[in-house]
Amino acid sequence: MTFFEPPPPVEPNERDERPPSPPWYGPPENVIGRAVPIDFVLARTEMVAVAVWGVAAFPTGITFSVATVLKGSNQDIDLDPDMSMHRHSRLRRTGGADAALPDDLFRFGVQLANGAKATNLTTGLMLQGTPTGAVLMPRGGGGSDRIWRQGWWLWPLPPEGPLAFVCEWPAQGIALTRYEVDARTIRDAAREAQSIWD
Repeated sequence: MTFFEPPPPVEPNERDERPPSPPWYGPPENVIGRAVPIDFVLARTEMVAVAVWGVAAFPTGITFSVATVLKGSNQDIDLDPDMSMHRHSRLRRTGGADAALPDDLFRFGVQLANGAKATNLTTGLMLQGTPTGAVLMPRGGGGSDRIWRQGWWLWPLPPEGPLAFVCEWPAQGIALTRYEVDARTIRDAAREAQSIWD
C-alpha cells in the first residue's frame, strides 16, 4: 500500500487553454527578445555595488537583471528583495505619503522619458486591475549572502528619449543614484525580436 496515489485522469473538456497573460505580466511567450548592449554599475561603495545587465528588448517591453553585490559576506544584510519587502510588509498595509521607508530597504526603479516610473516597492499593486503607467515585475532571482541577481520585466517598451535606472539604499551608504541610457537602442533592438510562430 502507498500513501501517494496518482491523480485521476483529466477529461478532455477540462483541458481548456490558458488565456494569454496580460502584457504587463511578462514578455510575450511567442517572442525571442533581442539582446541590447547595455550593462553598467549603477552604484558602488567600499562594501556594496549595484549593477544592471542582460537587457533584452521585446515589442512590448524589456527584461534585465539587477545584481546587488557585497564585497564580503555579511549575514545582517538581506539581498533577497522579496524577503526584504516581506520583512517590511507593514509598508504595504499602511503606505501613504507619510510612511517612512526603512533605511535597510533596497529601492530600485526606472523612469521613462514621458515621466512614467515604476519601482520594486509597487510591484504587488500590478496584480490589481489594468495598470495606467509603467510596470516593473520581478522575473525570478537567486544568489547567496554575497550576491543576488534579480530579473525584471519593464512594460511598456520605453518611448524615445532617456530611460533612467534609479536606486537608493541608505543603510549601505547609497544615496539616490540615477543612470540614464538612450531608449532608441532598445527600440531598435525590439524591432529585431523574433516570433517563434506566426
